[in-house]
Amino acid sequence: MREAVDVEYGEFSIVDPGGSEDPAATPIADSWDLGGPTGPWLVGADNILMVRSEFNVHSPTVAFELWDEAPPPQVHPASETAQVTFASSTGCILLEEMTGSDEEHEEFDLGSPDAKWHARGYRVRLVPADHFPDDLDEEVESFCFQFWPAEK
Repeated sequence: MREAVDVEYGEFSIVDPGGSEDPAATPIADSWDLGGPTGPWLVGADNILMVRSEFNVHSPTVAFELWDEAPPPQVHPASETAQVTFASSTGCILLEEMTGSDEEHEEFDLGSPDAKWHARGYRVRLVPADHFPDDLDEEVESFCFQFWPAEK
């Protein structure tokens, strides 16, 4: 799946529609506090992955890939890689803007509900570090997330 998401305040999320209110979910604040504003760009908690962009406001393309086992690492000179493990109560995930846009995002089926998943993320800068976008439509970075089942 490939889809655009609006980065707002330098962030967006990948969420399970079961939500963070799921009784089995680890509180989001407990996970996000581990990272803080200068922490890792990808943080996982139950039913949510929180993603930090290098840019404050833009609309990058985000790709999701589902694998049966750990995929081989990708090599791209302008990318950063992070890996986390998270739990999904419904077995589906979707993109979500920080301020809750009216845009509907497509659900991505991981397969098994009530399971733990590994997520490897690639954040790829598409412009030089000193580049300032001329308009909000310019694509300045992209993301790819690979998912595979965690050991049971």
